[in-house]
Amino acid sequence: MANLSFLQKHKSEVDQYLLEFLREQSERTQEHPKAKEIFDYLENFCQNGKGIRGALFLDTLELSGLSPAQLREFLPAAAALELTHSGLLIQDDWMDHDSYRRGQATFHTQLKTVNPELPQDYVAAATNCAADIIFFLAFELLNRVNNPQFTKSKTLILQEYVSVGFAQWQEIFLSYQNSYQLADIEQIYRYKTARYTFVMPILAALLTQEITPQEVKKIEKIAENLGMIFQITDDRLNIFGKSQETKKAVGSDITDNKKTYYHFFFHQLLQQNPDSLALQKIKNFFGKKDLTAAELQLLQKTFAEFAITTSVDELLFHYQRDCHNAIDDLQQTVLKQRFTALLEYLLERKA
Repeated sequence: MANLSFLQKHKSEVDQYLLEFLREQSERTQEHPKAKEIFDYLENFCQNGKGIRGALFLDTLELSGLSPAQLREFLPAAAALELTHSGLLIQDDWMDHDSYRRGQATFHTQLKTVNPELPQDYVAAATNCAADIIFFLAFELLNRVNNPQFTKSKTLILQEYVSVGFAQWQEIFLSYQNSYQLADIEQIYRYKTARYTFVMPILAALLTQEITPQEVKKIEKIAENLGMIFQITDDRLNIFGKSQETKKAVGSDITDNKKTYYHFFFHQLLQQNPDSLALQKIKNFFGKKDLTAAELQLLQKTFAEFAITTSVDELLFHYQRDCHNAIDDLQQTVLKQRFTALLEYLLERKA
């Protein structure tokens, strides 16, 4: 497994800053009856994530030559990236009906536990209100960065968040469609995950420095490929991973009937082989909320036997090859080493 200690160091810095910020805000807003409910949840939730976005942002700044003192000036922005991600996950978990995330009950699940007498409409509305509060707090963090070089970076960050919102909307729309194209999934992956997770933090850091448009374009291509690989391996872990490692419910993409590359290739194969009893049996597992461990194992076995995993792996190889080629085209040795380490980690990760 690739050594990502350089990211872990920055994650610890962001975690500590964000924890102090959340406690500060909890104290400031204590007159609001629901403040404790959300801040208590966020303290654990934010600490238990991967912290990729904030850490990548700080690491890229450090590679650009910033001193520790200069890096501290940008800590609020790194914390904002992680806080916004937590807000998006809280929304996402509600929309996907997920009950488990980062080793704990999801926010809407906890709301139902605390307020069992209240209807689902309350849970939905309260979850959206909580996400709004988180986003507004993240905006405050972004505004704490006073460096004039951060203006272009902040514009990029907000533009990418707009694209995330549209990708979320498209994903919801697609969930109600029986017919869709591979390109539909690719677009959602590109804007909901790839650009948001890798392009945004890396370019936001680089835009604070002197960098040519040509260099930006090269690095943007690498970062986007890394993001696509991240999402595809995430899908793989959702089906073939272990919940104690991923800290998420394995098989939730199947029970939610989520439109993924695995979903696409399976249903494409089913259309070509409508009389296959084996495939017809697996078809019934999609959207089945009480999917058993034995049924998930049968699905895993069928995906392997019918080369569905091979089809997804071929797409993964396509992005891996493009990423390797783009990395080789870079002139900066230190960036080559960083991106190579990230690529190795993404291909090998188990969580």
